[in-house]
Amino acid sequence: MGNHGGFDNWITALSSSGSLLWQKTMGGSLDDFGYHLTKVDEHEMVVVGGTRSNNGDVSGNHGSSDYWIVKLS
Repeated sequence: MGNHGGFDNWITALSSSGSLLWQKTMGGSLDDFGYHLTKVDEHEMVVVGGTRSNNGDVSGNHGSSDYWIVKLS
């Protein structure tokens, strides 16, 4: 796990005892933000965020800042 540049998202799933189950970083070379996280079920989450990057995990920036919705499973 490392920083992709600027601000990134770091999403973790923890067990009921606090043990790390999995983790995911998301971001590109500029600033990326997670605004909302919803647990769909035991194995899926939806993240709503924004990006200023045009590279990295979420591509297709259309200029300045864009918003995105990502489903993690």
